[in-house]
Amino acid sequence: MIQQLIRIGNATFYPGAHEIHRDERVFALEPKDLHVLAKLLEAAPDVVPNDTIMRSVWQGAVVSDNSLHQSIRRLRQAFGDDARRPVYIQNVPKVGYRLVAAIEMLGDNESTGIGDLGVVAVLPFKEYSLGEEPSYVVDGLFYELQTALAQRHFELISTDVVLEVRRRNLSERELHLSFGVDCVLDGVVAVRNGVMRVTAALSHVQSGRQLWSGSYDATLGNLLETQQKLAGRICQDLITRPVHTRVKSLASSLKKSLRPCTTLRGARPSSAIQNRLTYDIGVQVLR
Repeated sequence: MIQQLIRIGNATFYPGAHEIHRDERVFALEPKDLHVLAKLLEAAPDVVPNDTIMRSVWQGAVVSDNSLHQSIRRLRQAFGDDARRPVYIQNVPKVGYRLVAAIEMLGDNESTGIGDLGVVAVLPFKEYSLGEEPSYVVDGLFYELQTALAQRHFELISTDVVLEVRRRNLSERELHLSFGVDCVLDGVVAVRNGVMRVTAALSHVQSGRQLWSGSYDATLGNLLETQQKLAGRICQDLITRPVHTRVKSLASSLKKSLRPCTTLRGARPSSAIQNRLTYDIGVQVLR
């Protein structure tokens, strides 16, 4: 999936994550709201007629104008906009809506989007405890990463499979052949005197190329909160790798990316992994 960060007024739109970030807050967008915003971005600063938005977003479904009004209301909430004095989305009575805030496309490099990463395996990070016992930190970070990436529509192999992979000490090549894994996210955790440093890296299995890496420092403090924040920062940095695209191609890119948010239970396995269902550990994959 092609994705590029878009600065809209004082907010930042993350198409791949389906989120708007404003004032250090994150607002998750519903699929229909995402498409409405895409239509407004395409035409900005021109007015998009109501019936044009309805046809494009709801595609012939029998819905009232209230569905569009509610979608605009949620977008305004995310932007912190006031319908009476709009600085983001302006209503042209009996005509439609237009995006009036300043728009800036962020990033001008080519990069691989979430969808292009294929199936990702998050492996438990290696530990360097320096005389301490941080295994609980590593395990907690692993589960938080699985959750954070799944919520942002990465395609992952399941937790049970990863733990079995660790037990059997399978190589990355074996991960690719047996489970269709395209990329691996792993790293190192070092803890000393209550300070933790996490170094994470994403690598492409077949080419052996490192696609991304990052380093993070944190004090242990509230362990659960620390793990969650670290996972969120790693996940966000993966998503925000700059890429090049045009606003006009945004709507079609979004349509390809929109899949229902699935969970590990009851998920449909990909074809590459379905061939391994006879394997005795029971494969489940996000799809």
